[in-house]
Amino acid sequence: MNTDTDNSLRTDAMRSLGLIKSKEAVEPLINIIKNTDTDRDIRYSAIRALGNIHSPDKRFGGWGDGTGDEVAKRIREMMGNK
Repeated sequence: MNTDTDNSLRTDAMRSLGLIKSKEAVEPLINIIKNTDTDRDIRYSAIRALGNIHSPDKRFGGWGDGTGDEVAKRIREMMGNK
């Protein structure tokens, strides 16, 4: 997920991880979001996946009870992209 150069494959992988609510994917997804050298669309795919996982990660204010859209909005705001 972090090293493949095929953006559609990376996006599909993140979408799948979000759909299965993979808690193990939370840390790698956060790393993708934080890496400003990563393609913007890939970073947004990671945001959507985290939103689907509903991870209660405290770095993002403990947003585990919100909907996927609310989570994605909070992360985008923290990234400076409203």
